[in-house]
Amino acid sequence: MGHVPDSCPVQVPPEVTAALRHALAAPQVTLTQLTGGTNGRTYRATHQRRSWITRVEREPALSLLRGIDAQARAYAAGVRTPLTIAHGSTATPDGRYVWSVETLARGRPFALGSLSTEQVLAAAADLGRQLRRLHAVTLDAFGDLPPRPYPVYPSSNAWVANKARRIPEAIAIAGGRPESVASVAAVYAALATWYDGPPCLCKGDCAGDNILVDARGRTTIIDWEWAQGLDPAADVAYWCAFTPEPQAHEALLAAYAPDDPASFRRRVWAHQIVQCIETIHVYNEHRDAFDGEVRTAGIRASWQALLGLLTRDAESETSTTAARA
Repeated sequence: MGHVPDSCPVQVPPEVTAALRHALAAPQVTLTQLTGGTNGRTYRATHQRRSWITRVEREPALSLLRGIDAQARAYAAGVRTPLTIAHGSTATPDGRYVWSVETLARGRPFALGSLSTEQVLAAAADLGRQLRRLHAVTLDAFGDLPPRPYPVYPSSNAWVANKARRIPEAIAIAGGRPESVASVAAVYAALATWYDGPPCLCKGDCAGDNILVDARGRTTIIDWEWAQGLDPAADVAYWCAFTPEPQAHEALLAAYAPDDPASFRRRVWAHQIVQCIETIHVYNEHRDAFDGEVRTAGIRASWQALLGLLTRDAESETSTTAARA
């Protein structure tokens, strides 16, 4: 989520505002809503010349609680991420609200159009090092961190099998041919055998809006509510899908330095296909967040990206076979 102020006034329960003032030891706090996400719960808190980021959500606020936990784990692992100063739950006449306040990260979103080639490559390399630290944190299951409203899985194989159930519907939504189901399912079946390691802490939505780049090319990872236990290649795949620049991909992978480069690249490719299928579902399931034109364009783009990935792999296999011959 980009830290861009909204001109609309912020309405936060006064009891929560009082809790924030106490946490910040500030007699007055001005809250300004930030745009860029879909939940409307993130604000910039300001007192005199000091600023922080705060999030406020009515209970149960499960994703906010997961984000607080994930960010703390990442920070402890040496990942460059905001430090949560305080968090809590406050009663109001309208019910209980969960809130958190963290340090304000400086920088601009990792967007190809706003950075020079040198900045992109430096930031990609730095992000590779940050993700390597993050993925050193292992978890107890594949899927969401606690609190968990959805099932979690004991292995990557089981996680992939659950995702595979969503292939036919996604292809139908995109208007793809029924025979495409078998091609995509084959990728999922292969992916299920390619990773037998533990679930690692992953950002989960490692897109440019959630990565800030400072003037020195250093990256800070923000907004942790979608963090999950996954195959580390899934995080890199998500970033590659939203940063379509091959040179940047190579810079990130070189800095990440996976233990098994060939296998890791293969899994990144497969996870990008999983991401395409899941993105089609996101556009279809969250109709309130997208107008019809945006939804249609997003589904079409995801489908075309998926077809491109399948073709790219076929070409890669052909080249490899020819070289061996």
